[in-house]
Amino acid sequence: MRTSRHRTLASALALLALTACGGGDDDAAEAQRKADEKTASTSIAEYWQATGIAAEKADCLGEKTVAEFGVPHLQDLGILDDELETSTTIATGFKSAADAPKAATIVVDCLTLPGIMAQQYQLTDDAVAQCLADAYGRDRMIEAMSSQMQGQPADATPDEVTTAMETCVEK
Repeated sequence: MRTSRHRTLASALALLALTACGGGDDDAAEAQRKADEKTASTSIAEYWQATGIAAEKADCLGEKTVAEFGVPHLQDLGILDDELETSTTIATGFKSAADAPKAATIVVDCLTLPGIMAQQYQLTDDAVAQCLADAYGRDRMIEAMSSQMQGQPADATPDEVTTAMETCVEK
């Protein structure tokens, strides 16, 4: 009986040791995944900084893009290569109906709607940019960006934008 208990105890300890060793592999894989996410996030942020976007906003774009899509999916889209460097397709890589709205939301959240309006329409007056952002709306901007990412025309007509711009400038 005592031998049976020793064998059971020995088996349990062996199983525990094997599980612990396997846990080390899981820990190493998790550490590698986190390192890859950090590298990918930095690569995406550097891409956006090179286009003139401020570091804080570029970091937001990198972090949220990696968190939303994951490194493997970004590689499948061709946005990241095997070395986790950003390709030139980042601005056009989110073409699917599933990915485009998520990517557009990230852009609007990180760059802010007034900031996008100021950049897109070369506005120097923050109040006009805010007014135009309010007139256009966050959801509509996400829809328009999503459509453009998918190669479709944006839903706003030039007349709508011009009317909103005139209203905002008059204020």
